[in-house]
Amino acid sequence: DICHRYPKKLTHPYHLQHPLTLSTQNSEIEIISTCYTFKECNWCGDDLRDGSQFYRCLICNFCLDLSCSQNIPTLTITNPKSHHHSLSLFPWPLLIPCEACGLVSFLEPSYACFQCSYVVHESCIDLPRVIKITRHRHRLSHTPFLPATTSLCKVCYKTVDIKYGQYSCNGESCSYIAHSKCATHRHVWDGRELEWEPEEPDEDEDVASFKKVG
Repeated sequence: DICHRYPKKLTHPYHLQHPLTLSTQNSEIEIISTCYTFKECNWCGDDLRDGSQFYRCLICNFCLDLSCSQNIPTLTITNPKSHHHSLSLFPWPLLIPCEACGLVSFLEPSYACFQCSYVVHESCIDLPRVIKITRHRHRLSHTPFLPATTSLCKVCYKTVDIKYGQYSCNGESCSYIAHSKCATHRHVWDGRELEWEPEEPDEDEDVASFKKVG
C-alpha cells in the first residue's frame, strides 16, 4: 500500500521552506482554498497524472512527484574536487548553466558556493581533472574557461561556450577541445582519472572524430 511506503508529511531538501503533504491528483476537482489544479512536478517537470499521488506544499503549492521525493541529496559537500569552498544544495532546479559543463539541466540536484556565485550539477562536482579519450592522441585537462574567442567541440562539432568548463588538450600547440559531457561520455572515455599517472608516448595520429556520441 502506497500510504505505508510514503509518509503523509515530508520535509524535503528540494523545498526546505515548508513541509510537504502527500496528495492525490484529480484534474476534475479544484483545490478550493487556492482554486488551483496541479499539473506537473515542480522539480523534474513531469506530468502529474489523474489518480497519481504526489507531495505538495499547502502554503505555496510546490509539487514533488513520488520519484523525486525519494531523491535525498546531501545538503553540504565539504572539500569538493571542483571548488575551493564548501558547496550547499541549491534549493530549486538550476535554470542557469552549470559552471563545470555549461549546460542547463533541472533534472538533477545542483550545488552552489554563495561566496563565489559558483553553481554546479551534482554529477559535475567530481569531474576528472585529466583524461584520455579515444578520439585524440593527447591527454585532456578540465579547465574552467577557454582563452580563445570561439571554438568547436571536436566530438560533437557544436560550439563550446568559453565561459564554462570543458576539456582541452595538454599537448603543445594543440587546440583540441571538447564539451565536459562529450569528453566524459562512456563511448569515448574509459572512466580512468589520469591526473597522477605518468604520461604515455604519443600515438602517431588521432582517431577520427565523430559527429554524435551514442
